[in-house]
Amino acid sequence: MYRFIAIFILIICQPVLATEIEKTIGQGSSQIVIPAAMQLIQLDNREIQSPELPTGYYQLNLEPGNHQLVFQYLENWNDNDDAGMIVESEPVILRFDFVADNRYQLQIPTIRDYDEAITFSENIDIALQQNGKLLARGIKASELTANSTNPHVVYRQSGNDEDKGLIPFESNRLKTMKKLWTEATTEERKAFWMWLGPQ
Repeated sequence: MYRFIAIFILIICQPVLATEIEKTIGQGSSQIVIPAAMQLIQLDNREIQSPELPTGYYQLNLEPGNHQLVFQYLENWNDNDDAGMIVESEPVILRFDFVADNRYQLQIPTIRDYDEAITFSENIDIALQQNGKLLARGIKASELTANSTNPHVVYRQSGNDEDKGLIPFESNRLKTMKKLWTEATTEERKAFWMWLGPQ
């Protein structure tokens, strides 16, 4: 039984340990290997443009020290016959004191299909690990902003624990909708308003 569990763990961890990094961003001696489906959208309250990779992993290099990273699961499950199957989670905040010359892995479960992607996006759970050891878990932005009136607000910590503020967060879905609206023809906008009326 223990042998089976050990083999199972090796199989699960194998993709992160053996994969080649598709792209590297940032500077510093602390390294985080991140699945392509997990978009880094903020680092220490600054918006970040993650690499757009269909699969695989990218690496974030950081200076050592305390950092706040905000991730969002975003994956396209469309094929030639489907449209509109982009799955997106709410933002997830991860805080950790990264050590120089150390390599970390951001872990998510293996997601095999669209239904699993939906389940994961609704119950998002990410973990920061090092050599298989759990170091930190992500916190949903909604859990930190439950008392906020704005659902798109991400908790921001700057300085010390006493200095707390809120910054707006515009989701990728909203950005996509704005882009589609600006590119839409007059006829498409009218058709949208007609559809929106009964909603």
